[in-house]
Formats: sequence, C-alpha cells, structure tokens
Amino acid sequence: MIPAGGRSIRDSLERLWTSGTLIGMTDAQLLGRFNEGGQAAEAAFRALVDRHGPMVMGVCRQIARRTQDAEDAFQATFLVLVRKARSVRVGDSLAPWLYGVAYRTAHRARARASRYRGGEVEVAAESVDAPDLDVPPILHEELARLPGKYRDPIVLCHLEGRSHEEAARLLSWPVGTVSGRLSRGRQLLRERLERRGVSVSTVILAGRWTPGAATIPPSLVHPLVGVAAGTAAAATLSNSVQSLSRGVLNAMLLNKIQAVSMVLVATVAASGGVAWATRPVQEKKPADPASAPSPQPKRVDVRKPADPSATPAQAFSVPPMPRRKNSPNLVSGMPHLRSPSIIVAESPDRRSLLALSLQAHKGWKSLPIPEGVTAAPVVGQNMLALDYRGKIIREVAAFSSPRGDWTTVELLEPAEGELHPCILSMAVIYQVGRDIYICDAYPRTWTVLHLKGPEEPKIYASESDIEVLQGNHLHVYNMKMGMFLPGVEVNLQPFRGNAPAEAAR
Repeated sequence: MIPAGGRSIRDSLERLWTSGTLIGMTDAQLLGRFNEGGQAAEAAFRALVDRHGPMVMGVCRQIARRTQDAEDAFQATFLVLVRKARSVRVGDSLAPWLYGVAYRTAHRARARASRYRGGEVEVAAESVDAPDLDVPPILHEELARLPGKYRDPIVLCHLEGRSHEEAARLLSWPVGTVSGRLSRGRQLLRERLERRGVSVSTVILAGRWTPGAATIPPSLVHPLVGVAAGTAAAATLSNSVQSLSRGVLNAMLLNKIQAVSMVLVATVAASGGVAWATRPVQEKKPADPASAPSPQPKRVDVRKPADPSATPAQAFSVPPMPRRKNSPNLVSGMPHLRSPSIIVAESPDRRSLLALSLQAHKGWKSLPIPEGVTAAPVVGQNMLALDYRGKIIREVAAFSSPRGDWTTVELLEPAEGELHPCILSMAVIYQVGRDIYICDAYPRTWTVLHLKGPEEPKIYASESDIEVLQGNHLHVYNMKMGMFLPGVEVNLQPFRGNAPAEAAR
C-alpha cells in the first residue's frame, strides 16, 4: 500500500510530467487530449485556459464593462467549451471560436445587467482606469460581423498579440496573406465605425487590444478545471454563470437550426418546390442527367422584382369565412402587406413605415420617409424594399427579416423622378446610373459598386452570388462573404464546344 504522502508525491510528479508533454501542442491536439479523458484531460483544459484566458477576459471586460459581469462571462465562455468540446471543429488555434463565444456571452451579461439596473451599464469603479477598456464595445460588434477571413487574423494578432508569422502558421496561410487581410480588416472596421459616427484611434486599431500579461484569478480557474475534469459539479459555479452558458448554448443551437433551415428552403425554392399559389401540376418524366444542360445564372432586370413572391400591392391572408355568432371575424384583407416572414404597415400620419420580422423577434421597426418623396413597400420572401418617387431621391432603405431591422444608405449621386428595387430571395438591388447598391439579408451595411466605364452594366443573380458585367469587366458579389470580390477582365465570347465540360472531366 502506498502511503498518503507517497500518493500525493506520485500525483504531483504525474501532473508535472503531463504538463511537460503538453508544451508545443496545438489547440486541436489539446482539445483531443481533453476529450480522451483521464488525468491528461485536466492538464489539457488548464493549458487551454492559460493560453487563451487573457484574451477571453479582455474581451469580456471590454464588452461587459463591470468586473463581476466580466468574470461571469469569462467562466461561462469556458463552460460552453466544456459542453461543446466534442463537437467543436477547429484548426491549430481555438482563439477565433473562443472569441465568438466570449463576444456572445459578454453581450448577454451586459444586457442582463442593464435590465436589472434599469438602464445603461456603468463601469465599476475598480475598472475605470483599466487600459483595456479604451476599446469600445462597438468595435467588437463590428469585428464580429466581419467575414472570418478578416476576423480571424485580427483575433490572433490584435487580441492575442501573435506575430504575423505565428498567425500564418496557425491559420495555414502565407505570411503575405495574413498581412494583407489584417490591413483590409482594419480598413473595413474603420469604415464601418465611421458610418456609425464612431471615431477610433489608429493607435488602438494597430496595437494590441487586450493586455497580454493579464493574470486570471485562481478563484475563477479552479472551479472551471474541476467541472471540466469531472471532479466537481457545475453547481460549484454561480447561477449567473450557468444561466449565461445555457443562454449561449441555446442561441448556438438555434443559429444552427436556422442555418440548416435556410439551406433547405433555398434548396427547395431553387428546385421549384415553393410557390405562392397552389395549382395543378403535371408530372414530367425526369430528363437524363447526362443530357441536361448545366444550370445558368438568371439575368435580372433591376427595374423589376426578381423574387416571384415580391408584391407591391397584395396582402396574403386567410380566405374569409361566413360569419357565425361568437366566431372570429375573418376578412379578406387588412390595411398592411405581408409575406411569410415580414409585415409592413404605414404610420397614421403616413410619414413612416413600420416593419415587423416574424423571424428575428425584435418588435416593430420604424423608417421615416424623407420630405418630398413617396415610398411604396415591395415585400419579398425575406427582404422588403421601397419603390421611390420624388423630385430628388437621396437615400434608399431595405428591411431584412433574418436581421429584423432597416438599413439605409445615402446615394453617391441622387436619383430623380423614380427609383425601383430588384428583390431577390436574400438580397435587394438598386441601380442609379453606374452605381450598384446591394443589401443582403445578414450584413448591417450596404455594399456599393461604383462603375467608371461608359457601358451599361448587366446584372445576373443566383442563390449564391450577384454578377455585374460592364463591358468585359466582371464583378462578383459573394452572398456568403457579404462583399464584392476584386473585378476581373473576361472574354465576352461564349465557350467553344464542350471545352469546359471536357476540362471538368
């Protein structure tokens, strides 16, 4: 029998040996070691907390502002990691994934504190002079909206203080790619913040956003390690931490369900399985796949709605029924427009439009109509746009059902007389002269393509992208990335024979 003192010495030596073997492991390897269980699991989880804890704590402090709320968000972030460890798929660095969880958790903590205190969250006295609070929460709000290819290097270099070479190794990118995307990401952040009337110091954008040498109190780490290793119950963490983690886990599940649902809806709609009206359909024998032509993007006239569900004047409703005593008074129409995901109505004074998303659950959102302009709503499946008429039209707006809010953009050159939108399933397009304005369902900002050539642009659209051809210059808007890719010159002649198909084989 080993004496108690000998067992303690043996356990200490085993922990020391295990810690030594973890040095140099990537986050994916540490996560795998944690999922395997055993004594190495505790050391692997502690190594992940030590490696990314300062970044997570810095983000939580900058968003939640109050010390107690930030500490709750910190513990909840790593508790989510414990719960999701077996389903997380990461490369060599867990930092981008942890940043996303920390951002959501800290926002929940801040919103909860604001509700409990009946107003804005104030920074606790002990945190006012903290240097990491120089970074405003709105900067993280815009960072979270950046495409991953710009957000991930910013997280690694500006939040974790890694060099371009280290970030390139962790992301498996060339160093030049990391440097270029860092520069472009900072530029996008600055532009988006300026549109919202926020000026952020160049020193802050170019430097490190979180303190690198921050020490995480052991009182925050030990309970987490105990829960992760299975030696302590989750009840050892506060109710606040458990509530935050449950909220974030539920939100992640809902986002996953919504993403899968959107893919299914898009697939069914693309195959012609969705229609607004029911009518007899004659079945056709399926064509031979080998002889079927490859699908081509459809050309869109931006002066007409492209979404077959888009309507400027129809209200979708339950058919009226004969009125009986003590029964609902069902009517054939109402003084508003609707689609399966959007309801829009006019204010009593007819100077603003009220829109409600049936997906985002954010309540009614109002849009004032500029003086001297009339705006008739055009309702699509997921987007709402406006048909403008007036002497001078200086701005346009669109409402996104998935986002649940209006987004406006000031035109580079005012339009005169009238301006009509093109509504796709997940985007709205306006064209004013050589300027193309695109608002898709998820980003909060408009994307503007300013064309300089004399040729009239041609616009094509599909479920995944919008293509603008001016002369022989092709510009592609990627729906998933929410941005235009760099333009390219192309040959305007059709492909000869079956050359593309042969190349594909």
